[in-house]
Amino acid sequence: MSYRRALIWALILSFLGCATAPTPPIEPLAASKVAVTSSLTYAAPASEAWRTNPPDVAPPRVPRVPTEFKLENGLRVFVLPRTTMPLLQAAVVTSAGAALDPKDRAGLAYLTHTMLRDGSGVRESRDFERSLKDIGGEMSTVVDVDRGIISIRGLPRFGEQILELLSDAVARPELPKETLELRRTMELQALERRRADPMSLARLLLAGVTHGETHPLGHSVFGTKRTLDLIKRKDVTAFYDGHIVPERSALILAGAWQEKDIKPLVERFFGRWIGTGEAKVPKPAALKVSPQKTLVVHRENSVQSFVCFSRSLVPAGHADELPLEVANHVLGGSFGSRLSSNLREDKGFTYGINSVVDMHGQGGDFTLCSSVKREVTAKALEQISLELKGMTERPPTDDEVRSSARALAGSAATLGQTVSSAIDSTARQFSSRRKSSHSADRIQALMAIDPERVREVAKKYFDASTMQVLLVGDARVLTPLVQRVGLSSPNVIMSP
Repeated sequence: MSYRRALIWALILSFLGCATAPTPPIEPLAASKVAVTSSLTYAAPASEAWRTNPPDVAPPRVPRVPTEFKLENGLRVFVLPRTTMPLLQAAVVTSAGAALDPKDRAGLAYLTHTMLRDGSGVRESRDFERSLKDIGGEMSTVVDVDRGIISIRGLPRFGEQILELLSDAVARPELPKETLELRRTMELQALERRRADPMSLARLLLAGVTHGETHPLGHSVFGTKRTLDLIKRKDVTAFYDGHIVPERSALILAGAWQEKDIKPLVERFFGRWIGTGEAKVPKPAALKVSPQKTLVVHRENSVQSFVCFSRSLVPAGHADELPLEVANHVLGGSFGSRLSSNLREDKGFTYGINSVVDMHGQGGDFTLCSSVKREVTAKALEQISLELKGMTERPPTDDEVRSSARALAGSAATLGQTVSSAIDSTARQFSSRRKSSHSADRIQALMAIDPERVREVAKKYFDASTMQVLLVGDARVLTPLVQRVGLSSPNVIMSP
């Protein structure tokens, strides 16, 4: 015990000795050993003076122009091979968009295109879907104002099967009556879902508000419950026979296609597609500018207001098209635009606001939309009106024009980087009746844009007094403030 006690005391004393030992002083560094400077500026040697002059923006990459040939039945074929890609895609684009919907049959173009995959003279609907599944293919259908696109994407080793299935769907559809009823039910259910969302509801109404219901562009691509209920099978077959014809369609192939094999395969599967329609090309509708009207769609107790300004524009190919795109980019076409900088960054009224110009074969449209908090709706409307007015009073500067033109040119240069974007950009060129070199030509035109022309079209088209206004929200709040901020007297409707 005495030995253990002595050992413990020895340890305690050693710890105390360490704890109380004075800390040796730290010798200060000699001033001569360390050079201290308060400036963080890097002074480049004379040999690196080039660092003070950053290079200018590189010229945008010019996208490849697709190769093209034409079958005897009039079908045009565009090929954009990308042999390094592990995918390929085939698409048929038709010049049979919603602008061709007959009166009281809005939604017919959309319904007809969606039915093309529902069986053919060779395969029933289930057999078609099973064949598609067996090759791991992905089929999609897109319909807008000018065009319908039916496409299948899959692995390169199934290219022949993809073309066979696509030709069955487009050239030999069955369009059965029972499928029409199923598709109609599905679209009516989709309409109900869209009406439940303020933004989607506004999109359904916007075409009619912008162009008027008698204009070819004056209705939603999806139609309404009333027009969908009126569509019969004879309407579907008449639309298909009259508009989905090889003379007004194109086959677009993008991805890992072997060019040497393409023409024989295309002729084998699409060469016997014979259309029965006259392949009429509709003329652009006359541009009609109407005085401002305001429509309020009442949604009780809505905590947000969805705000839209819109107007009709010129058709695709008009001389004002390119300057309009640049002017719109300055106004609201980018995250750094005037509208976004004002309402989002400076005022904090919204998470996002943007404007779009979209040109079609029978006309164009400008739309400016945003969701804002209900309590700042009046202030947001005032600021939007000021920014529209500012495009005349504070016209786009040369720097704004150059920056926007470069941004648009850079975006155009990326359109062919994926098989889907290559298909989409080529489809747009075809349905707008543009040359295959349009994307490359557009980039060159953007880089040489005249700022004065941009200012001219901004003054011509961005006049709030010619804009239609659509507001979705609580009408009890919106109606009193509309006239207070200088808009036209509102027409109020209940949310459908």
